[in-house]
Amino acid sequence: MDIVWKIEKLNSRESDGYVTSANVKVYVDDSIGNNFITLACSWPHGEMSTPYEQLTETKIMNWVFASCDKEAIESSLVSQLTKAPKLNVGLPWTTLQ
Repeated sequence: MDIVWKIEKLNSRESDGYVTSANVKVYVDDSIGNNFITLACSWPHGEMSTPYEQLTETKIMNWVFASCDKEAIESSLVSQLTKAPKLNVGLPWTTLQ
């Protein structure tokens, strides 16, 4: 079961370009796409002091992981998935020959 962390949006100060917050989507790849949460992580002025042009996805994800309980979030998503009813995806007329 794959758990994917994806940065959806960054907010940075116009005056100096430093990132102040990130919106992150965390989801379990269940082939349907219904098991996800969205996180908003923010950092006080000056805490994350890398200029915007020097940022990488890995650097931002490290900030996010330092700001939240990664294991608890992933565990919660997996738990939700295992408790949810199993769904079939498709159209009935596409399987008729």
